[in-house]
Amino acid sequence: MSFPKLQLLWPHLLVRPDQLPSSVGKIILPEARAQRPVSGLIIDVGPGLEDNYSDGDRVIFAEYAGHSFTIDKENLLILNPSEVLGRIVGGGELC
Repeated sequence: MSFPKLQLLWPHLLVRPDQLPSSVGKIILPEARAQRPVSGLIIDVGPGLEDNYSDGDRVIFAEYAGHSFTIDKENLLILNPSEVLGRIVGGGELC
């Protein structure tokens, strides 16, 4: 499931961060107060990391980890493997 518009040249991970709700109940949170995602779906794996990670893995990372950017209105994140704190297995959900 590699991302066709970006090629990773170094051993990094391309992650699509999970979307967080923009409201709590009926209260709409302003952008400045909203939390950043701490989990996401790996959509591409850089060279040398294929043994440890694969496309489709869900991972957990620190709130301000990685380099975020946008391609075609899609928010993406490039993570160094050392920034990954864990992998979500068995379809678990974060709360």
